[in-house]
Amino acid sequence: MKRLLCVFFMVSVLIFCFGCQSYDGLSESKESGCFIIYYDKADESCIEDVAKILNDNIERITGNYNTDITGTSYKVYIYPDLTTFHEAIGRPDAADWLVGISPDRETVKMVSPNNAGTSHNYDQMLQVAVHEFTHSVIWGIEKESAIPIWLNEGIAEYEARQMNEKRKKSVRTMLTMESVPTLYEMKMCNSTEFGNMGGYELSYTIVEYIVSEYGYEKLNLLVRNPADFESAFGVSQADFETGWLDFITENYKTTYRPFIG
Repeated sequence: MKRLLCVFFMVSVLIFCFGCQSYDGLSESKESGCFIIYYDKADESCIEDVAKILNDNIERITGNYNTDITGTSYKVYIYPDLTTFHEAIGRPDAADWLVGISPDRETVKMVSPNNAGTSHNYDQMLQVAVHEFTHSVIWGIEKESAIPIWLNEGIAEYEARQMNEKRKKSVRTMLTMESVPTLYEMKMCNSTEFGNMGGYELSYTIVEYIVSEYGYEKLNLLVRNPADFESAFGVSQADFETGWLDFITENYKTTYRPFIG
């Protein structure tokens, strides 16, 4: 009898612990469509907004990149503040603008829209959720390491609709100051260097140019073979780069024409 009681007690403890387990330090969870969102109780007020923007965009983004997500369950981790997020991703000294990552094809990690720090507001953090989900979709096509950072980030920026007046001004300033980096320079830098050189806003304009000039079909060709500009667009990388610079010169309202060496 004592043995049966002991077994019953152990099973009960296991069931109780399983029911109250935390996920990466987060105590709550919510399922919504293809997404399981993990968060702290204090952030419950923003979870419906995060779930809604992800569900509102999932069909559009997966359709744009011809991806089949049947059976996929995406895990979304919402951390209560920047410090907790940076520690969770192993980058405690990261800059304040780093508020989200997608480490694999089924995971998004980000700071809560309720407390994102000085670099982002609530609505911008909802865009970050879409941005990082887009990275997960691209992960499902090809390992992100095989895609240059300007293409990877450009797609995420573009699909999340993250261009705003502040970023447009940054692009205009880079054009005026003759400080637009080349595709090669953007490709060879790390994520911190990329952010500091204005890579996020510039990469948006690159994908904007591709979609405007060539369409999503050609963009998909480049995603699946990132080094082959000839097959995707029928031009060399140098000619593509010249076309992109013409595009931002015309569309971002500046008369400066950068030199391509």
